[in-house]
Amino acid sequence: MTRRRNSFAKIGILALVMLVALGVLGATFSVWSEILYIDGTVSIGTVSGGLTDDTGSQSYDGTSISWEASGNVLEVTVTNAQLDIEYTCQFTVQNTGSIPVKIQSIGISGVSPEEVDVWITGVEKGDQIEDGQSKVGTVYVSLKPEPPENPSEGETFTVTVTISVVQWNLYAP
Repeated sequence: MTRRRNSFAKIGILALVMLVALGVLGATFSVWSEILYIDGTVSIGTVSGGLTDDTGSQSYDGTSISWEASGNVLEVTVTNAQLDIEYTCQFTVQNTGSIPVKIQSIGISGVSPEEVDVWITGVEKGDQIEDGQSKVGTVYVSLKPEPPENPSEGETFTVTVTISVVQWNLYAP
């Protein structure tokens, strides 16, 4: 008979150990299943870019071209323009933030397309500029020599170029 009591004692101890283990497991699960709320602000960087502030001028045999860039606007003025001559000026688009940017749009205004050709090289819509980097572009301006309207030589006109940049992953083609 003693042996049976010993067997029951071992089973009782085993049952007690399993009960304690189950209780510890339940307490552990309840700690893991709690919801933890954290309030705070996360900053991943800054988006900033546009044309570098620049002013300049050049002369060509009595004709002059001057430009001024600020923010995202470049104004180019040609004084005493001559037919069929390309006038040029360079500008720089710079990323001054800490996140890559893309050129969202390039707009040209302030000229009559029948009289003046304007085109830009070196930068295009969709170009990506990494943080701290820049991209140089060139504006070309020329009076058209062909009809429908023959412009008068010696005229003064202004071309406005507007360039906007956006965060690289917000670019919309």
